[in-house]
Amino acid sequence: MSNLIPAALIIFGATLLAQPGPKPAALEILEIRGTIASVNLAPGGMPSIAVNTANGRQWNVRLGSIRYLIARDFNPKAGQSVVVRGFEQQGAGLVATSVECVQTRQKIVLRDSNGMPLWRGGAR
Repeated sequence: MSNLIPAALIIFGATLLAQPGPKPAALEILEIRGTIASVNLAPGGMPSIAVNTANGRQWNVRLGSIRYLIARDFNPKAGQSVVVRGFEQQGAGLVATSVECVQTRQKIVLRDSNGMPLWRGGAR
């Protein structure tokens, strides 16, 4: 009988540890429309675009891994109209989940609905 108690505790503990954790809080996804003012490719940094909207605001939009962008032949240019979906991150501006270039109809999805980068194995 005394051997059953530790075995039961091990099984119960393993069952608790195997339970999925709480889901992360849902991100508030924003959509902005505007014109690319500049494309920023800092060495060793994450590429970004500055987008001017019709209301006069300029958004700094973080894109993603340069390798991911190149592999998907995504090459945004200043002057292009874009639709950007993403979430605000303090100190970083808007972190893009997707970007669509209106004229070329080219769209890239960068992050899943939880904000996980697709180039790091996020949901596809």
